[in-house]
Amino acid sequence: MKAFDRVVLMACLVMLVAVLFSVQTLDKKDTGTEDKESYSIAVNYNQTLEAMIASGNYDWHSYEINDKNFNVNGTGDVVAIIPKLVHLNKDISSEDILSYLEEHELRPANLAELLAFGAIYPGIQQEFPIVALASSWFNYYGLKYVPALTSDENNKRTLNLIFFDGTWSEHYRFLAVRKQAMP
Repeated sequence: MKAFDRVVLMACLVMLVAVLFSVQTLDKKDTGTEDKESYSIAVNYNQTLEAMIASGNYDWHSYEINDKNFNVNGTGDVVAIIPKLVHLNKDISSEDILSYLEEHELRPANLAELLAFGAIYPGIQQEFPIVALASSWFNYYGLKYVPALTSDENNKRTLNLIFFDGTWSEHYRFLAVRKQAMP
C-alpha cells in the first residue's frame, strides 16, 4: 500500500471514529450559539499549507496566507476534531469572543483546522463568514490579521485575512474546538 493510500485510509478511519463518538453541539440556552449541526473534520498534518488551501477549492485566497506567514506544521498525523461554530448574536470584539471561548472550555481553531472545515463543508462560508482566531499574521505596519472563510458579492468562496482588533458584526461565526481534558 502506498504512503498516500495509507494517509487517505487513516483520514477515513479518523473521520468515522469522530462521527461515531462525536459530542453534542453546544446548546443555545447555555452558550448563546445558534449552531445545532454536528461537524467532524480530519486535519491532515502531512499536507503542506499549499495543499491544504488547494483541497478547499477556493475561488480566491489572500496571497499573504502562505508558508512564510503561517506555520501549519503539525505532528505529521491525521487528527480527528469535532469543531463548533460559535455565534453570539451580537457585535463583539476579539478579546470578548476569546474570553467567551475560555469560559466555555473551548479554544479558537487554527488555520489548518479552518482549512479542513472549509474543504469538508464548502457551502457554509457562503451563508456567513467563519473565523479562526488561533492563527494570526502581522502586516508591515504591525496590524494583526486572522484567517477567515468568506464569500464575495458574487457568492464565490474566498480565504481571506481580516483585521483582528476591530469589532466583529453579529454575522460572523468563530470556529472553535473543545479543550482536551487534562489527565
